[in-house]
Amino acid sequence: MDEGLSTVPPTPTEAPKPELPPGASETLKREPSSRGDSHRIAIFAAAAVFLVVVIRMGWVSDDAFIAIRSVDHLVHGLGFTLNLGERVQSFTSPLWALLCVPFYALTRNPYGALILPGLLCTGALAYVIARQQRTRPMAAAVVLLGLAASTSFTAFSTSGLENPLSHLLLALFIGHVLANPGRATRSLFLMAAALFLTRFDEVLFVLPALAHVLILHRRTAAQRKVVLRAAWPAIVAVGVWLAFATFYYGFPFPNTAYAKLNTAIPLGERAAQGAAYLVDVAYKDPLVSIVLILGAIVAFRPRTSPASRLLLAGTALYLVYVVSIGGDFMSGRFLTAAYLATWLVLIEPLGEVPFASHAVSAGALFVLVAFSFSDRRVERMQTDCVVPRSGIVDERECYVENTGLAANVRQEKWRTHGYLRDFENAVGNSPDQVVVFDLAGLVSYANRSEKHIVERFALTEPLLARIKLVPGNGWRIGHFFRELPAGYLETLRGGTNVIVDPCIHHLYERLSPVVHGPLFSFERFADIVSLNLGSGTCAAP
Repeated sequence: MDEGLSTVPPTPTEAPKPELPPGASETLKREPSSRGDSHRIAIFAAAAVFLVVVIRMGWVSDDAFIAIRSVDHLVHGLGFTLNLGERVQSFTSPLWALLCVPFYALTRNPYGALILPGLLCTGALAYVIARQQRTRPMAAAVVLLGLAASTSFTAFSTSGLENPLSHLLLALFIGHVLANPGRATRSLFLMAAALFLTRFDEVLFVLPALAHVLILHRRTAAQRKVVLRAAWPAIVAVGVWLAFATFYYGFPFPNTAYAKLNTAIPLGERAAQGAAYLVDVAYKDPLVSIVLILGAIVAFRPRTSPASRLLLAGTALYLVYVVSIGGDFMSGRFLTAAYLATWLVLIEPLGEVPFASHAVSAGALFVLVAFSFSDRRVERMQTDCVVPRSGIVDERECYVENTGLAANVRQEKWRTHGYLRDFENAVGNSPDQVVVFDLAGLVSYANRSEKHIVERFALTEPLLARIKLVPGNGWRIGHFFRELPAGYLETLRGGTNVIVDPCIHHLYERLSPVVHGPLFSFERFADIVSLNLGSGTCAAP
């Protein structure tokens, strides 16, 4: 049982119920039972609709194949990395990648490792919502239909990315906070730690609620001891991963974080791009914007509970962060967790709405869900997506024809994607094991010849990720293109550092032992410390 201090007042003793005439008693017995059955049917139907829509929208993104290539190498005892002999954490989510390991070990199939855990997490999410709201089943049914009506949420409830795991953990955390406001429990801190290890930036969702718990328990030594007893397993879990990542990869954070955050783009430009990201979602998936606005209104509602306000504050904090970094190139991806969190907080006022209003809301959302069943597949002959000036695309639309779940149940249609043909052409033009190719997802998993892939967006490139991007005439969010430093390919091919730029030459001298050298060496540990203390970056030549 979780230990902690409860701020919830004891439940008052119920007054004795007056006796009713026998006939009236039988009538009242039948009515609640009938209403309860209809509520259960409604929530089961909503959950079924939600899961069917998610399965129908199933697909796998190119970036997900980067993680599964690392998982494939780990299962075969070749290291937890993409390019053999180069230790780089090229996947963003440690916990999601680790969750995929047993599924891949059992199925030896990328769809078995990426789609199955996503569907299980999404099914568990539907169960958690129904279980947490068993006293308000119609409100829960409206929420499930609301999730099903969002094309962004359903598209990223598979995709092979970490979103489904984030959704499940966030729902568990929110339910725990609302049921145990102000309590310091092991469950609270463990769920927060798991969310952090799923995506480091999603810790922003839980910060206000955790800060509130720490403030409530700061006054006495006994209260502080309660917090310490509750938090230490979570602290150990996070510490173990960060220590392992620093030891094995040389850095505590994913390489993708260094690639995407190591830029000289002014905050104003990034914020403008982030605002464009919100506008893009308002255009393509307006229900997300409507729900987020409703959440902002509910936050200032006098009857909103303090716990709900803390959770909405965490959501607002995360949205500010998303805008500040410029959002993402995948339309809606960074807003699905915020959308879910807002819905789960909206259950509180939804529970006060009369049954008839719930029925009307459910009907309207069902119409939206039915509309989303229109055929969204896109036949395209070219390899690339059509990228607008905003740089934001419907990523599912770009890939579903080749990587959709339905298309890959009985065959590996993902192998027909044009990227693989382009990669084979690049391999044919390469004189040795080093191949320059800028999209390392699908091709990395199909790369059974184990060519060393150099991609200039730097997601999997340890050196390029540490060259600060200085934007020229333009840039695309999430795809920060780096020019290859003079001598870099020759260095990879020959094993001797012939990089021309002095700063990058020196950076590679310290980085190479970390990612290529023996794990246990004094030189490597010294370089890890030096690179992590601020001297591990160079400006573009």
